[in-house]
Amino acid sequence: MAAPDVNNDMILIARTRARIYAMLAAAFDYPTPDFYVVLESGAYADGLTDMIGALYPDLADQMAGPAVTLCAATSLSDQQSDYLRTFETGMPKPPVQLYEGLGVRPTERASILLELKAFFRQFGLTMNKSLREFEDSVTAELEFMQFLAMKEVDALENGWDCGPYRHAQHDFLVRHLGKWLPKLAKSASEVQSSFYRSVAQIAAMFVERDEIAILRDLSSDAALAADLIPST
Repeated sequence: MAAPDVNNDMILIARTRARIYAMLAAAFDYPTPDFYVVLESGAYADGLTDMIGALYPDLADQMAGPAVTLCAATSLSDQQSDYLRTFETGMPKPPVQLYEGLGVRPTERASILLELKAFFRQFGLTMNKSLREFEDSVTAELEFMQFLAMKEVDALENGWDCGPYRHAQHDFLVRHLGKWLPKLAKSASEVQSSFYRSVAQIAAMFVERDEIAILRDLSSDAALAADLIPST
């Protein structure tokens, strides 16, 4: 009798994680009018922090400070100016790098891009060449995690094995976002925009905690599988 409830809980968790990754990805994209409306209303800050807090209550206190300043600039044009000032302009380089290969290991960017291409291709994904997008952008990497979490939802809803998607998420966090986002958050800690300072901090907190949770679940699954193997 408990199995359906357990499965529903797992679906809810995976779906919530996908929504969080989608919201984080949107924050690191160039601000659109629609995004600014949500941000200016306070719905973005409330929705993001409420979902993370519900999923990982131990992060509530850590998010309290950044959550207060997770707010919009006074206008869309100011929000867009904050974005450009934070991520695209500055001498000799922008305060915060949006690309893993430039922010973590600049001399190894080519190999990072190749590894990311392989990750994406494994799941049938490629970048939109017409938009000149790069696989190592923070937006692309966060959206990839959203994609994997939703594939986990699909597997759970259909009674398929979700293990490959969980393993892929853990591997991706260990190899990429888990290494990079703490550095991104550190570089963002001095920027003028309170929104980009705060969302970078919250993203790094969430990714670190999510990596731990996925590893815990994978370990539990492995232990359960071992218990089910008949002894000889």
